[in-house]
Amino acid sequence: MVECNSATPLRKTIQAGLAEGKNEDVIVAAFVQQYGPRILSEPPSKGFWLTAWVMPFVVLFLGGTLVSYVLWRWKSKYRMVPSAATAGASTANASSALVEKYRAQIDRELEDED
Repeated sequence: MVECNSATPLRKTIQAGLAEGKNEDVIVAAFVQQYGPRILSEPPSKGFWLTAWVMPFVVLFLGGTLVSYVLWRWKSKYRMVPSAATAGASTANASSALVEKYRAQIDRELEDED
């Protein structure tokens, strides 16, 4: 972190190492030896630290799978699919019944106006 309290002493250590002619890899290795791999900006991609690279993708995949499964279960639980024969007949009967109901209501209202 740029504005971290420990950043200033670390920068001074890096500058002193560079002034002594040390290689960047030697300086980084010294920091890793002193502070451990957590000092690095990204974890190494080997051994146990490989889980830091893999786990976000695994968790994302498992979470997406779980959400998909739950939504699929909800959808299939509340789905009521009529057969093709009854769907057409019931829809036609319902719509014609509504048409007749409203046609009768219109006729009554028109008779009342006269």
